[in-house]
Amino acid sequence: VRMRALVHLSSWPAPSLPQENADLCSDETRHVCEKLGVELEVVPMTNEYWDRVVRHSVNAIRSGLTPNPDILCNSRVKFGAFLDLLKRREKSEEGAEVFDRVASGHYARLDRCRREDGSELVKLATTPDDIKDQTYFLAQLRQEQ
Repeated sequence: VRMRALVHLSSWPAPSLPQENADLCSDETRHVCEKLGVELEVVPMTNEYWDRVVRHSVNAIRSGLTPNPDILCNSRVKFGAFLDLLKRREKSEEGAEVFDRVASGHYARLDRCRREDGSELVKLATTPDDIKDQTYFLAQLRQEQ
């Protein structure tokens, strides 16, 4: 698989904070892209992160609950708003390149099999390394995510 682009999701700083550091994409990320000869696109997801993760977490804490923002970020931003953005781009730009893979940086294993109707079923499975395993953070993803 040849990588065509690296997309950096920018979810910080808060919309109400000064924007001096709005582009938090590291020099290291830029250097890797240059080395690989791939385009780097920084996708601002600050508002989505604050609306879908932080606001929910604050409200949950005020209600006496203990939310896990990392899990919410995965299901609502990385594999929610970001994938929605890719689908909108695909529909609005004829001939636009479509991402067929997303590398999120999570250490997990996927088991793929076929259902009786022929459609693919993807199951999240733990990894051989219990210490590095991050399936817990991905457990709330839906099948299409």
